[in-house]
Amino acid sequence: MSLEESKRNLLHLKKEFNAGSTKNLEVQLTDTRNEIGVLREQMESRKNSGLDALKSVSLDLDDAKKSLQKLKEPLKEAEVEKAIEASALEQIMVLSVETNASHSSTSEFVARITISMEELVTLLHKVEESDKLPDINVDVAKAQVEATKG
Repeated sequence: MSLEESKRNLLHLKKEFNAGSTKNLEVQLTDTRNEIGVLREQMESRKNSGLDALKSVSLDLDDAKKSLQKLKEPLKEAEVEKAIEASALEQIMVLSVETNASHSSTSEFVARITISMEELVTLLHKVEESDKLPDINVDVAKAQVEATKG
């Protein structure tokens, strides 16, 4: 083999090597670009999934706030009803004291308040109902809170 032939062979081998390397690098570049595209899609999917979870938690918190607000309102109503009950009991006590004073004092003129047995029974039923109402409202509020948790 002559020097001239060796140079041609070397030049030919360089061209083949460069063509093969270039083709191989192009394939690797295409594969890398495809992998980058897949990774971008996965990142976007995870990002959207995280946002969906955040929205869900936010909605759950809003529902819980609404339930607590409702609970706060039945409790306020229960406090008002307790105050009304206390006032009714105080009025009954005053009437009872006045009635006792009226019966014990025969020499003095004391204004008498008389009510029928039917009116007394009605008042007693109202007192019983007002005793039960706050407990019922508390039970309803507890049930609403439990329903919100579930």
